[in-house]
Amino acid sequence: MSTVVKSMTNFLPRSLVEKIANSSRGNFAAVKKFLHFAATKKLEDGWSQKLVEILDQLKLKDLKEMLCPSQTDLDNFIKQRGIPEYSLLGDISTAQRSYCRIHYSPFGKKDTTEESKRIPIIHPALYIGQIRLNNTNTNPNHRRQSDGEMKPISFNDMIESKDQTLEFSNEGSSMLRNKHAISLFLVGTPGSGKSTMTKRMVNAYNEDNKIAFFIPLQMVDQNQPWNLKNLLLKFPLLWHENRNPSVNKIERDFELILANQDKCLIVFDGLDEAEFQITDPPVEAGINDEMALGDLVSLMLSRQFLPGARIITACRPHTLTQLVSSIQPDAFVYMGDLPELGLEMLIKHYFPSDDLDNMLKTLEVKSPQMYQLIHTPLFFQLFIMLHRLSDERIWSIDTTAKLFSETIKIQKHSAHFNKQDKIEDLNLKLGKIAYKKTMDRSTIFEESDLDGLSTDDVQDFMFSFMRKSSDQNNSILVKLFKFHHLSVQEYLTAEFALNKLSLDDFKEFVKKLFPQVKENENGWLEVGKDSFMNIRTFAIGLINDYEYSEEKIKFFISILCDHLTKIFTKNAMTDASCHQDIIMRNMMELRTERMVTRVHEQLKSLNFIFGGQYCEQKGTEYVTMKIPESFYYFISHFVTNVSNMIVQVNVKSSNNIKTFSQEIHSFNGKIQELKIIVACHVRLLDAKHIVDIFPKVTDTVHLLFSVDVPRKFLESLNEKIQHFDTTMLQVKELQLIIFGIGKSAAILFGTLRRGEIPARLEGIMMISNPFHISKF
Repeated sequence: MSTVVKSMTNFLPRSLVEKIANSSRGNFAAVKKFLHFAATKKLEDGWSQKLVEILDQLKLKDLKEMLCPSQTDLDNFIKQRGIPEYSLLGDISTAQRSYCRIHYSPFGKKDTTEESKRIPIIHPALYIGQIRLNNTNTNPNHRRQSDGEMKPISFNDMIESKDQTLEFSNEGSSMLRNKHAISLFLVGTPGSGKSTMTKRMVNAYNEDNKIAFFIPLQMVDQNQPWNLKNLLLKFPLLWHENRNPSVNKIERDFELILANQDKCLIVFDGLDEAEFQITDPPVEAGINDEMALGDLVSLMLSRQFLPGARIITACRPHTLTQLVSSIQPDAFVYMGDLPELGLEMLIKHYFPSDDLDNMLKTLEVKSPQMYQLIHTPLFFQLFIMLHRLSDERIWSIDTTAKLFSETIKIQKHSAHFNKQDKIEDLNLKLGKIAYKKTMDRSTIFEESDLDGLSTDDVQDFMFSFMRKSSDQNNSILVKLFKFHHLSVQEYLTAEFALNKLSLDDFKEFVKKLFPQVKENENGWLEVGKDSFMNIRTFAIGLINDYEYSEEKIKFFISILCDHLTKIFTKNAMTDASCHQDIIMRNMMELRTERMVTRVHEQLKSLNFIFGGQYCEQKGTEYVTMKIPESFYYFISHFVTNVSNMIVQVNVKSSNNIKTFSQEIHSFNGKIQELKIIVACHVRLLDAKHIVDIFPKVTDTVHLLFSVDVPRKFLESLNEKIQHFDTTMLQVKELQLIIFGIGKSAAILFGTLRRGEIPARLEGIMMISNPFHISKF
């Protein structure tokens, strides 16, 4: 019997072992016979690797080179065949297609396949930008946005679509379509649809017969070591099918992954929910080495492993500020709101018989906060659930906390909870376990954590899954639980803390809700990791809506106001500016006059002086960017004294000018400096709205017109300024920057520059040179 036959019989069915032993007359003949068996699929997996090892031992180099596929062969195979049939990659693709195409509600209700097909596919607005380490900062973990503006992109850009119809044409869109080997961070606020977006991307790759992996990091066992091949090929099958694939199959498919990275997508979902910290990757680590999950993810994000693949990491915004310098994503993609037309399509789908215009108008009038919330995918889902179950409750909802409270209340009164004592027990236990795990920075629950609750008890709030866990020398299955959406766990945490914690424990809890704020050596503010952003939102809303201990409310307000005075009275770096926006949105949860008054009085006692800024300029492109309601709400309700506040707005229509004028005119404080960028053809009426803002400004008004300005408009503007009640005017300088200005307009404003202006205006400056935009 030849060496080849002796070594390869383990890969043959028993019926063929004797046949090949009797017929083979040497190694060459045996190899030929084995190749025939392989072609007719009669060999067990792993035969090819073993055959190559034998050929190396026999020093049959020429035969090995002739048999082994080249890189070109592998590329052509994948291109023609895609993911091989009967492979682990094929099994993973099939499992992911089923998982990623089905929609789930925040409380675990699963749509049928038919329902999922009928729901309109609406993607939130997407914007791409770059992040780079700020090397001048003493804090190595601090990051800033690059100088370039955020660019709008589409879902088709994200999946490298070959569709020639481009929704957007910019550097970001071009990079996503033309460069595969990039690392992206998909960033969005809670409920913005990050997981849904990544699932859709994986599904699109799978449908195109490309290699894609969906790795929810919070579901991976972080107590055991992992290597790259097991994370990609073993974990998905353990998770989806509770199947442990053979080593031979893993080795075979791993080679395909390594050889075809340019067709490979890897999605890490929920980095902010992972229990490990992203640190600098190990200096010496091989691709087959086992290591801690955090180290393995760091090696992939730093592009030391699988540098040719596309890696997308979904997380909440605060995660970006904690990245180490060795991890430099090519870009980050920010998820915005659902577009208006998309929202209308979704409402028509769920309420086909209702009058759409009347429904939206009623919602905007009766519950303006709810109208704002439903532009976020998660809150839209809750709105649909609540509207179907209890139509009248919708109109009383004006905070995020109340939206969750009413929906959870309905879930608790479902069929399997028909007694008040059982509902109260469920309230207490769900809140208790949610609070404990949140404080432990965990989202995974064991059965022992449920405090006596059964799977049926928690089915509307949590789902269960099985995970293999090592117990000494044995591998056992452990049943674990997770809330259907992290926001549900966060709401229950806030509710439990307000209802059940002792005053001392509550004080420690509240301190954790607000990130650390410090001033760096250059006098700029830096904000630490804001892990409890969503819990803070719920806590503020709950204090607004319900009665709690006076001592708890008093302490919470004192910490909240102290935080406000820190973040709005100093110059803020990029992450601090983002945090200012988040806090202003948080403050919209305070809707009752009683709580607004208490916070306002507390801020007055602290001599709160607002020193923030709100800028909507994006590089040198003037796009329509509506200043959010949260900015106006915060300014009008909580700000009395203003110092160095800069408000900058881009307007693209006359309605924008009118609305902005009315909002600023109703502001109860003063603005030091105001910049208005007009990107529309102005009318005579617009001159009045612009001048109406002047009494609110104490220093400088900048007006930039990026289009030709008609002479009549300038004459109207001049007339309005000349006849304005100068006793109300505090503006010291009006700076005009006009592109393409005509000769007659120049002569007109030349007279103004020589002093023919109201007494309270010290000077008017007009710049017609567009290169001055950089100074502006």
